[in-house]
Amino acid sequence: MSEVKYFCRIFPDLTSDQLLIIFNTIKAVMRDQILFQELGQKMDEILEQNDGYELKTESPDLKDLFSTLQHSPRDCLLQLAEGITYVLDALYELMDEQLWLLLESLERKILSQQLKLVENLLKHDLDMGKSFHVDARLLSFPHEEEQMLTMELVQLSGVQLQQDGSAVPRDQPFESVAALFAALYTLNLMSGPK
Repeated sequence: MSEVKYFCRIFPDLTSDQLLIIFNTIKAVMRDQILFQELGQKMDEILEQNDGYELKTESPDLKDLFSTLQHSPRDCLLQLAEGITYVLDALYELMDEQLWLLLESLERKILSQQLKLVENLLKHDLDMGKSFHVDARLLSFPHEEEQMLTMELVQLSGVQLQQDGSAVPRDQPFESVAALFAALYTLNLMSGPK
């Protein structure tokens, strides 16, 4: 949690317009691997160069973000690049199917509940392979499809969940669940108050 908060510390200080631009860009790169790579490379360049960086792109999905970054003060720019890189690294750890499930979760506005569930999972010793229970209320969604979507999202990170809250970790999933937590945290933060 402290790592995620550290790397995302710049996001709460942004204007709602700036945050929306970043959020829309992140959603676009979740749908397109080529955009994902381009954004990652540009953020790396910003972090590696002391000055003289130039953010140009042919992609309409990246233009607004690059324009915002180009006009940001250097210290703010570095924190933004660091935060965006952190989000991209977390998303990179997830499977393509998980990215689609996260986009669907955004549409359904269930990220904050999923975030609480995944945060709860991380409180357990996931590397032991022993079953445990999470509060079944964390799996209680208004629609059954949302519950199934959430269970599939978590299962793809290596934790088999049942509707009663019982959970069984498979294949030492801590890193996968931590990446899912980081992705949920940042997307929930960027998507604004519910």
